[in-house]
Amino acid sequence: MNPHKHRLALLRKSMKQAKIDAYIIPMSDPHLSEYIPDHYKIIQWLCGFSGSAGTLLITQTQANLYTDGRYWLQAQKQLQGTGFALQKMSRAHTYTSHILSTLPPSSVVGIDGRIFSLQAKADLDSQLREHSISLNPHCDLISPLWDDRPHPNHAPSLSTP
Repeated sequence: MNPHKHRLALLRKSMKQAKIDAYIIPMSDPHLSEYIPDHYKIIQWLCGFSGSAGTLLITQTQANLYTDGRYWLQAQKQLQGTGFALQKMSRAHTYTSHILSTLPPSSVVGIDGRIFSLQAKADLDSQLREHSISLNPHCDLISPLWDDRPHPNHAPSLSTP
């Protein structure tokens, strides 16, 4: 089995156990860095996409990568055979709009809130609440699945004199 399909199946099993209807994974780290360390390259590990901008939205029936036009060709190639589909992100077509148009009230959306900005988390929570959808911001479903995950880099950054 394709490793990405296998990882997706494991994630969906974890989502079911945690009672999570949709799971969002941004291309981010706790510092919202421009270049994220390997430890936080969750999207690349999960679906194979190696671009620098994207967000995954996973449900029990769909697995989508939302990215902008800079990465559409790359994503189409890298997602082949993985179980993930490219969603061409635009102002009107986002993972949030997809959630709001497809999930029923009383659904639960999970995120690892450590890799979302406070503003993004608050905005998402507000939009979901308007549709009676709950946000679980304490939902790290990836760490238990990623056995050979690179260690986070805690070395101090180098500064120029």
